[in-house]
Amino acid sequence: MSDLWWMIIRGIWEAVPKGQNIRKALSEHQGKDESLADWLESLRKALQLYSCVDPDTAAGQVLLKTQFVAKAWGHIRKKLEKVENWQDRGLQELLREAQQVYVRRDEERQKTKPRILMATVKETLRTMNTE
Repeated sequence: MSDLWWMIIRGIWEAVPKGQNIRKALSEHQGKDESLADWLESLRKALQLYSCVDPDTAAGQVLLKTQFVAKAWGHIRKKLEKVENWQDRGLQELLREAQQVYVRRDEERQKTKPRILMATVKETLRTMNTE
């Protein structure tokens, strides 16, 4: 008898559609060191899971592009907003533009690391010579 009861309860749970939580789908933000492709994929999954919007439809693409540009890190967002008619461009094109900014940021970080190291070494040597 309890098995029948559990089957009925389980059937009711599975029959009731999940509610849409568009706020949760749109609350995704890019992680500081998260790659753009990974972040876009997590946006796509969240949109599909929480809002029941198919990211492959025209409406889903518009929503995905808007969120991709709006929730990207500051320097990437600024660059994407400067792209002329970014709303009309494909998602892959926007991803390519954002990737260029992301790679440039990493290259600049790599250039500054040796400078910081050299400044630290010079300061240490200067301190040792004055003592």
